[in-house]
Amino acid sequence: MTNFLRDRNLFQLAAPPAWWLRRLADFDADLVVIPSRERPLFWLARRIRFAQPFTGKAFKDLTVGPDSQMFTTHRLVNVVTMISFTWSEQALLELLGWLQRNDTWAEEGRPLDAADVQTANLNGGSKFTKAIEAAERERERKAALLQRETIYHATGDAWRSLSARRGSRILNAGRPAA
Repeated sequence: MTNFLRDRNLFQLAAPPAWWLRRLADFDADLVVIPSRERPLFWLARRIRFAQPFTGKAFKDLTVGPDSQMFTTHRLVNVVTMISFTWSEQALLELLGWLQRNDTWAEEGRPLDAADVQTANLNGGSKFTKAIEAAERERERKAALLQRETIYHATGDAWRSLSARRGSRILNAGRPAA
């Protein structure tokens, strides 16, 4: 299976060299280089192996771009665009380094295989999924704390306003009522 898909190649972009594609496949066999249908650039995408992607029927009522249709047709998910990309050794090393730091399997340290996916499903998700969920929980905790503090101060202000309108003493600093 090749990791360069020519697709329509409307902008007549030159294909990456074979050595470059071979090194990319050695790094991760699911990575694919494909020319965009919308702009003169390449997409680095990943084959979908363990999930069910949207089908053409799901897009029937949606307005989607040509690149989204292309990803669906080829069962791919986009990773990053490669704009003004040179097929050099240095560019490949920079791309692979970026993938190691930012890719979805960076938490695992390597691409997931079928056994890893099965283990992750049995253990409640991969390390990456658990990291995302922990970040979401932290965001929700901070939002709840901010909401509580905001409501606490707002209700305190409302109570002081109501007390003042009723003629009650408020904030009398310890002076007894007459």
